[in-house]
Amino acid sequence: MGKIICVRPPEELIIQFADGKEYKAVFNMNCLRNFQEMINKQGNIALTELSIVRLCCMILYAGINQHGEEISYEEAEALVANMNIQSVNEIVDTFTNEMQGNMKEEQKELVKKMMAQYLNKFVGK
Repeated sequence: MGKIICVRPPEELIIQFADGKEYKAVFNMNCLRNFQEMINKQGNIALTELSIVRLCCMILYAGINQHGEEISYEEAEALVANMNIQSVNEIVDTFTNEMQGNMKEEQKELVKKMMAQYLNKFVGK
């Protein structure tokens, strides 16, 4: 008998602003591809060198630009600029948790360390 894989639906976030504007970010393989393409365009920069704000912009851009809805990177930056710290952290955490489902333990630990570094830099601890 072959191995059975139970496929889970991708994580979806509805990002809602006080003015009623909503965006749907879907964290699926298309999002991961978009995110990886953005990382590749950065050249030799390591993920640990990115600020939490820039990382969140990239995650939103990659997650929203699917299913017919498109925003520019500059629009993603403007969205993040109008968020509080908790919202930024929640978006980044949701994305990394979704990505961790496919990672080995060593990779998960590396992501956790990277996120701790980002958060420490961002909140100034």
